[in-house]
Amino acid sequence: MDANRIWISGWGMFIKRRNEFRYYVLLFCVSLFLFGFMFLNELDIYQIIVSYFQNSNESLFNSDVGIFFSDSSEITFIKYTSIELHNALKYSSFEASLTRALSLFQIVVPLLASFAGLIMYQNQTSCNVLKSYRVKKYRNFIRNEQLRIAISVAGSIFSAYVLYYLLILFIGGGRFDAYTIHTDLFLDVLGNKFYYQHLKFYYFLLGIVKYLLIPFVLAYLSTSIALFSTKKSTVVFGLLIYYFGLSVLMFPLVSVGTIDKFPIAMLFAPSTIFSISDYNTAPTILLFITNSMPLILGYVLFNHKTRGKHLEIS
Repeated sequence: MDANRIWISGWGMFIKRRNEFRYYVLLFCVSLFLFGFMFLNELDIYQIIVSYFQNSNESLFNSDVGIFFSDSSEITFIKYTSIELHNALKYSSFEASLTRALSLFQIVVPLLASFAGLIMYQNQTSCNVLKSYRVKKYRNFIRNEQLRIAISVAGSIFSAYVLYYLLILFIGGGRFDAYTIHTDLFLDVLGNKFYYQHLKFYYFLLGIVKYLLIPFVLAYLSTSIALFSTKKSTVVFGLLIYYFGLSVLMFPLVSVGTIDKFPIAMLFAPSTIFSISDYNTAPTILLFITNSMPLILGYVLFNHKTRGKHLEIS
């Protein structure tokens, strides 16, 4: 009987890991698509498309793009958009493509991180029950599952960023905004000199924070929410409520106290770390501390759910 139970548990784990891998591949593809989508938005691709359909071939031929054609009849959608995108790429910069272009990612990051909660929820209602027979410490088992899933989800998102980063580095051809700093994260510690001397490394380091560490802490919280949830929708909306709810609550408190001229309330808004506008000068160390809140909250939920629980191994 024990041998059959172990065999069934092992087979269940194989199926579970295969299904999980599909989630991670999907998450990687979705993240990469979003990065590409936001980059094209930065290049005004939609305005280019609208311009093509709103204007006649004669009008387009008489515009700046006309120099690339000998006759208006040669202008097609593919040729026109290709030329306009090529021109837009000439003026795109490495920094803007990794900051301003990706600013909308702050809206989707909690939704992507909730994949971790959905995977944890699915495991909790299926294969984890079988695997639990093979572990002596239920608490350690759940904690390891949470960390494994959160790291995998964050790694999927970060892998997409790394590929996007390399593509931008290749497309950009080394064009930089010499007099523009799009974000100040780390610079209060490392200084502006570090930014200019190690610009490429700086933006890779920035990517580690925004697209690896932040997704990890949010994904970990999502897995903790899944421990209490009886519905998949609760897992998703639980993280969204935390992320957007806390951000919305902090905005009315912007005028209540500052640290180094930075509003204290905005340190607690999860979306602040993605900001490149008025709230991009937050003290780095304090911003890291406040962004660790999901880890603390997630651990509290985990501790409450698993405290005193154990499995009897026969």
